[in-house]
Order: sequence, then structure tokens, then C-alpha cells
Amino acid sequence: MSLILDGTTGVPVTTVTGTLPVANGGTGVATSTGSGANALATSPTLTTPVLSGSVTGTYTLAGTPTMGASLITAGTTVSPTASTSIDFTSIPSWVKRITVMFYRPTTNGTSIPLIQLGTTSGIETTGYIGYSYNPASSATSTAGATLAGQWGSTWTINGIATICLLGSNVWAISFTGGMTVGNTVILSGYSKTVAATLDRVRITTVNGSDVYNSGSINILYE
Repeated sequence: MSLILDGTTGVPVTTVTGTLPVANGGTGVATSTGSGANALATSPTLTTPVLSGSVTGTYTLAGTPTMGASLITAGTTVSPTASTSIDFTSIPSWVKRITVMFYRPTTNGTSIPLIQLGTTSGIETTGYIGYSYNPASSATSTAGATLAGQWGSTWTINGIATICLLGSNVWAISFTGGMTVGNTVILSGYSKTVAATLDRVRITTVNGSDVYNSGSINILYE
């Protein structure tokens, strides 16, 4: 038995000519989505949605992520020839760690090399707590973090100072290096609370007047 729908049975019948629209289960043009492409085509045109707001929740990323630019930023190497201080400024507010690298700097006097921290208000010259040590001597200063137990003109050091944020503008400063005179190892440890967000580091000497006249110094921050 077959049922023919022609309108005489009371069932409404709509005559369709041409391609059956998508709304009726056909393969016509899906203009209701604005794409204007066949809904069942092998390569329909998709319109990129506009996303806004924040994303929350936990998501799993497939594949192997590719790292872009380095997360560690290098400063510009300074090779001082007649400088009582070397400043590295414009350090971003989000920085949590700064590395100062020393390659054989020398001075014209006996005042010990020093690291000082600062903010937009300037370099802070008080409140440093700690000391530095090498087998022949030790030293301390409240004006900055000393980088040796003793110093002499034409002496040089090689090493790395690390400045890390503990929290609430409290910074820990350490230095590990070697002095070319007497094959001496140097150790230094300090802490310093700055008045605001740190944005600069200065390399100078305890007396602030001895002159750096050779070597290279640079920083990394992250």
C-alpha cells in the first residue's frame, strides 16, 4: 500500500521547485547563516566568530608548543672607560629577577665595587644588610651590596650577581665570582627593601668616586 500526498487527504502540501532548501533537509544555499555557501559542500566558507571577554577553566593543548622570543631580556653591554657609576635603567615593573654579569672590570682606586638598587625616585643609598667575603678579608656596607672583601687598583673580578624579588619590594642580592689577584673566590649576600617598584640598578664603588676604566658589565632580567 502506498500513500500519495496530493492535498486531498487534508495533509498540507507545499510544492517545491528547484533545489530543496536546507531548512527542508535539502542541499540548497545556507544564506540564513550569512556564509552563502552550500551547507553540504566539501569546502564551505566559514565566517570567523568575534570573541570577547575572558577565558576561564582548564584547557588541554595538543601538539608541541613552539617557544617564540626568549623570556629573558638582555640589556646593553657597557664597557666603562671613565665612569664612577654604571646605571641600567627602565627595568620593567614585572621583573622578578635581575642578573648582573661582570667581565674583568677594573677601577683606579681601592674602594670596593658596589651594587645599588633604585626606583623612579632615584638610587637608594641606605638600608642594605649583608657582607662580602674572600679568603683574605671581608667587607660590609649599608650603602649597597659589596662585591669583594677588599679591592685594589688594577684588580679585576669575573662573576654573576643575582638580584631576586622576595616580595613587597624586598630584594635579595648575591654575588659569586673570582678575583684575578691571588686566584681568590668571592662570595657576597645582601638584602634590601626599596621604597617602591624597582626600575634601575647601579654599579659603583663604596666611596662613589673611584673610576671604572676597563672591562664589561651587562644585565639580564626576567
